[in-house]
Amino acid sequence: MDAEGMDPEDMDEGRLDRFCARAAAAGEVWVLTEGEDVAVVESEDYEEAEVMPFWSTREGAERTATGDWGRYTPNAIPLDEFLSSYLPALDDDGYLVGPDWSEDLEGDEIEPEELFRRLETARAARGQ
Repeated sequence: MDAEGMDPEDMDEGRLDRFCARAAAAGEVWVLTEGEDVAVVESEDYEEAEVMPFWSTREGAERTATGDWGRYTPNAIPLDEFLSSYLPALDDDGYLVGPDWSEDLEGDEIEPEELFRRLETARAARGQ
């Protein structure tokens, strides 16, 4: 699995663009945690891969923290920390990321490096 193996035509560009614009404007992203554990799911698209979902708003994360995921709590991550620490670590560990997944845990599964590039572009567009 690598960026070349991912079909960009399968991505929801609108959802991904909204995620990046909102995260750049707010200066943070949201993740679901339970203590020290972060919510992770098995990839629907790639064998033996895991996806860590992130949201651009607290409300998006809260909508997902129900049912089996009701034990998780939304927590903000400053965007600078997300870019400098989280995404490189996830990339090194072979995880995918899921920006702004639906409450049904559906959405894009992309390489952390791709999300990094798009977030930097969104920040540059805002003059950050």
